[in-house]
Amino acid sequence: MRKKVFLMLGVLLALAVTSVSYAATNAAKSVTVNSGQFATVTAASGTDGPTGIVDFPNWKPAKGVSGTTGKSDLYIIDPNSYTGDVYGTLYLGNAGDLAKNYSFLNLNVKIYGKSDSATSWTEVETTVLSLANGFITFTLSGGFDSYAVSISSGSYYAISTDATDGSLSPDFYVEIK
Repeated sequence: MRKKVFLMLGVLLALAVTSVSYAATNAAKSVTVNSGQFATVTAASGTDGPTGIVDFPNWKPAKGVSGTTGKSDLYIIDPNSYTGDVYGTLYLGNAGDLAKNYSFLNLNVKIYGKSDSATSWTEVETTVLSLANGFITFTLSGGFDSYAVSISSGSYYAISTDATDGSLSPDFYVEIK
């Protein structure tokens, strides 16, 4: 009988500690909304980016064949005179669907910067976006009037070309904060 009482007290004590811990964690969450827009993001168009190409994806996969992706400008980011660090994340929005058709898809992403007075873009950062990671992060550390997010090259291996179940074309979206 005593063992049952101690067991019940132990269970009640464990439940009490767990619920207090959860409530404290949950109550500490807060959201702050910034109504100002410190950066403008637009899809690259025409020849305004460093590669001068906006045709992406520009490859034609065949089942059981590896290939290269080509290059393209994705986004132009204007920090609107903001001089602090700007953090960005480029997401591969449909990685799960792409994985149904590619055993791998690796895209070399380059971040470029350009001053209004300059005629050419300066490479700021390079990283690889793949099906394995699904997103990349980057920092725009100031010093330029605009930035470009571009695909400089890439490679893939197609295991299927049936787009009814998956996808053959990547969907991107970028978040700036």
